[in-house]
Amino acid sequence: MSKELMNGKDFTSEFDPKEAAEFKIHAILCYLGIFFIIALIVGKDSKFCKFHVNQGIVLFILVLIGSVISTVLSFVLAVIGLGFIGWLLSSVVGLYALANLVYAAININQGKSKQLPIIGNIRILK
Repeated sequence: MSKELMNGKDFTSEFDPKEAAEFKIHAILCYLGIFFIIALIVGKDSKFCKFHVNQGIVLFILVLIGSVISTVLSFVLAVIGLGFIGWLLSSVVGLYALANLVYAAININQGKSKQLPIIGNIRILK
């Protein structure tokens, strides 16, 4: 995989530093599941918030889909005694979400706006 895909493209220069400081907490909330809605409402006119809301929505959808798949797999594979595979998949999904939360929170706290690794280039909001 390319370095840019794994590290996430840096968009820090595209945002006003004062706006980034003002909406720092809201940006971090975007990566805590459904809490991206708070930033979407409060920062509806903020380009900085919209960037992080988009990243949060993509992560939320990915984790939701991964959770559903791992749950179904757990039940199906439990019938043949391999339910632990679903548990492992669920653990990987949870660790991926946690790693992205930490990555985003560190970057936001440092005043940076970077895409999430691997999924960051997906756009839902314009």
